[in-house]
Order: sequence, then structure tokens, then C-alpha cells
Amino acid sequence: MRHILTALSLALIATTASAAPFQNGSFETCTLANTGSFDTLSAGSTVITGWTVTGDGVDYMGTAWVAANGVRSIDLLACGTAGGVQQTFDTLPGAIYQVTFSLAGNPDGGIKTLTASAAASTANFTFDTAGATTSSMNYASQSFTFTATSTSTTLAFSGGVLGGGSSCAGSVLDNVGVSVLVAPSTPIPVGGAFGGFALLAAFGAYALRRRAKHS
Repeated sequence: MRHILTALSLALIATTASAAPFQNGSFETCTLANTGSFDTLSAGSTVITGWTVTGDGVDYMGTAWVAANGVRSIDLLACGTAGGVQQTFDTLPGAIYQVTFSLAGNPDGGIKTLTASAAASTANFTFDTAGATTSSMNYASQSFTFTATSTSTTLAFSGGVLGGGSSCAGSVLDNVGVSVLVAPSTPIPVGGAFGGFALLAAFGAYALRRRAKHS
């Protein structure tokens, strides 16, 4: 009996292991050879590991200004109305997640906007760049929560300009983190309904063989 329980435990761990966990929240990893002060990335770009660029594109910042964590950050508007980045990662349906991040704005001036969304949750933020400089960005810690409705969730950030400043300079995003705030109230079947049935069937077959052997 101990052997079958061990096997079932191993199967449970293997089936529930994350295949695509949230990654690269500080945007430090990329496939660009040389970035210099910044690189402009168009919609669809995946050079920032784990992330896909959306909207009107973004500026992938290097040495142009200080980052909140590491040396990279994202100006969420290359030029236009709104640019953004998004990432899809594994989640547990029913779990409540907290997303944290550092928010600033391109110090060209003006008030910048940022919209964060995941599952059915959307949160809007603004950042006033007054007093900010490339060496002192005045990053502000922000957060919002969402409830996962699927085994994978897309976290999206979109940024632009509310007033003042250049339409080629948006909000600045860095140091993104995702953590479980509240675990699911109902256990999730292993590998979905079929996976859970398969494990139960295997256990039932083993029990029947044991009973036949000792009857």
C-alpha cells in the first residue's frame, strides 16, 4: 500500500508542477546583443524573456535612467497612444494573487498613466513626474489583486500620457512580482478532471488486486 501511495504522490507532484511560472519581473533577461541607453520594441516583440510587447510599442530601458531593481526598466510608450507588455503564466483557479510593481514616469514631464489587468481585474494608476530626474526617478510601490479563473493567466500592463510631456514618453514599469495571497478554497483535481479520475482509477485497481490476492 505504501508503494502505491508513494507513486500517487509522485504523480501528483509531477502533474501539478509549474510548466510556465511567472518570470523576469525586473526585465533583466533578454535576447538583445547590445541595448545601450534604450531600445524601441514594436508590438509582438518577445526579446524580453517571458514578455510580449503590445499596443504602440515600448522602450526597453538600459542606461538612460536608473531602474527600481537591477539595470533594466520599461517605458510603456514608445510613441503613440499606449504601449504595453504582457506575460502568461501558470495559476491555480480560485486562488487570489497579489501583483506588486514599481511605478515611475519618463522624466520628460507630465502625468503618466498605467493600467494593469489580469483575469477579470483591472486597476488604473497615475504618476506625476514633477521633481523626477534620470538619476532619481521617485519610483512608487504599487499593487493590485486578481482571482485566477484558469490554469493560466495573462498579466498585462499598458501605459500612456494623461497630460503634459511627450507622446513618446510614458509611464515606467519595473520590479514586477506575483504571489499567492489566498489559496483556492476547493482542491483542484490533478491534471483536470481526467487526470484526477485516472489516479483514482489506478488506486481502485490496486485495491481490487490486493483484495483478490488475500481473499
